[in-house]
Amino acid sequence: MMAFAALLGSATLAWTPPLVPSLVEGAGIKQHYLVRDGQLLVRTAADTDWRALAPPPEAVKPIIAVSADEDDFYVVVTSDGLLHAHFPCPPDDSACQPFMTRWGLPFLEHRQRPLGLPFAVDHLRAGRVAFSVRHKTVAQYEEPGGRAVNWGRAGTSSLFVLDDTGTRIFLADPWLPPDFSREVPPPTHNSEPLVLASIAASASQLMAITVDGRVFTRFYDYDVNGGTPFFFYDHRLPLDDAFANEPPTSLASEAMTRLVPAEPWREQAPIGGRVSRRIAIVQTGVGNLTRRMSVVGELDGQRGVFQKSIADLAWRFVGADEAVSAEEWLTAPTTTTPTTLPSPKLSMGGWWRMESVHDRRQVHASTNDFWFHNEVAHITLHTGEGDVELTVQLADAWTLFAADNAADNDTAWRLLMATVTATTASSTTSTTSTTSTTSTAASAAEATAIVRRQLGSVVADRLDRTFAFVVIANQHELVLVPAGHPFVMGPETNELVMTTDPARRARRHSVTTPYSRLIQRRGASLSSCDPALLVAVEDLHEEAAVKALRSLQLSMVAPPLTVVADAAFLVSTARFWLPHARYLQGFEQHLPAIITAQRLATQRWLDASDADYRHVRNALITCRR
Repeated sequence: MMAFAALLGSATLAWTPPLVPSLVEGAGIKQHYLVRDGQLLVRTAADTDWRALAPPPEAVKPIIAVSADEDDFYVVVTSDGLLHAHFPCPPDDSACQPFMTRWGLPFLEHRQRPLGLPFAVDHLRAGRVAFSVRHKTVAQYEEPGGRAVNWGRAGTSSLFVLDDTGTRIFLADPWLPPDFSREVPPPTHNSEPLVLASIAASASQLMAITVDGRVFTRFYDYDVNGGTPFFFYDHRLPLDDAFANEPPTSLASEAMTRLVPAEPWREQAPIGGRVSRRIAIVQTGVGNLTRRMSVVGELDGQRGVFQKSIADLAWRFVGADEAVSAEEWLTAPTTTTPTTLPSPKLSMGGWWRMESVHDRRQVHASTNDFWFHNEVAHITLHTGEGDVELTVQLADAWTLFAADNAADNDTAWRLLMATVTATTASSTTSTTSTTSTTSTAASAAEATAIVRRQLGSVVADRLDRTFAFVVIANQHELVLVPAGHPFVMGPETNELVMTTDPARRARRHSVTTPYSRLIQRRGASLSSCDPALLVAVEDLHEEAAVKALRSLQLSMVAPPLTVVADAAFLVSTARFWLPHARYLQGFEQHLPAIITAQRLATQRWLDASDADYRHVRNALITCRR
């Protein structure tokens, strides 16, 4: 990479930006950015020199890194590890604030918080932070089923961050709570996560290179993974959609039913040369595949950049004077023994209980492959009529509240919407596709009949319905219930509770000690008599109470909202397009799962930690006396 002095000393219209940005250089469609002496500089093709940009108003430390995409969208990192996003303001909006230092929903300022790197700031390097903006330039995206969908009124911004191990890709979004509790599952080999050296992103196309030099891409953001509560989703083809014939040039196509799950990782062609971890991807036109990928490397001893588009079958080499440090070179790619780490997963067992004043039943269940950020899990129901295999497709259940990542904090709950399908465990795959399809359908019908007899209609009628169930999970237990529980017809209790400890699998609730851990994290003890400790404990308890109250309030206003949504849908399907009608339909689809997940997780957290709360609180009060 060019030295700063060279970049700044040769400021002419003939200046060519680097093919692959570094930690202190970013490239959008029209702008190129440079961090120098804690300040952000910008340059376009029309500029004769670099121009200094105003820093984020809330930044108190110098800028140390930048990542950019689209037109005037970028994120800077300050030396305190905080992430500050910049969004261009409309020309006629004088009140617009272009910088976002406090992440979270724009219209819920009391829920906004600063967002910091999920690792030590001195571990930051090129290829670990990638800002992506899917906006007007790409115009549309194509679903796995092939349909094109308009980019929408606001587009989609995503921030991807690679962890220290190279196997976890954290996801943040301006419309999500300010945390890194969500992750993109990495590419895998034999179900084991590949170790990544770097990531890059542009317009929701995520690019990754492994430590072995293999390149993967995946089209992914919060809109296409099923989590956005104002879009309507379905997992079945063909999609039954009133807006299916809308062209992608029409904003109305944004209201199409979205197909889930999102497309999987795609491995790109091998690179026939020596490669480094310095990579880039840039949007170049309309749709998913119009991206130019670049990998700095060497071919026959010549330094340069390997480039190709997503759809190209081979890489082309462009000679360039790109600097590569010794630690940035990768090992030779191999397809036989790629570098992986053990796949994180939880093995759990427990009981699906159905209890009412007239009936009490339970069915044992188990899983061996659940993980918080995997998109599919499998649960086996061990019934008296034989085993039933449940395939559980998972999507994030949107929430107002920031949370710790359940993969790191054993008391934190991950909230998920689930689509559950059932087959009998004895089903086999035939050699012919026709017979296989018939066999699978028969197996599914038999499994549904068993579920109906064993678990009742509340469960059976929700099988194969998108987001008809809810999963909440932490490192100790997993709970699966019908969406809307307990606000559904049927048994008073209808839930599957599985735990990781075989000795405790018959218990209904786990026991956690978050308040004791809070004291320990502060390096204190219950006998230290610090008034601030009691305040911190009460604040933690109050936050959980607020979550419970908000979930209850939302459940109370949900029925009127769904009536409005149904009325709006009738009008919109009659071709009287109302801009927000389909958004209300999406909200109606997500609302039962969102309410159920939040209420269930909050209540179980309060129940599991109640003894610890009373013990810690009483000890601190007694100590103060």
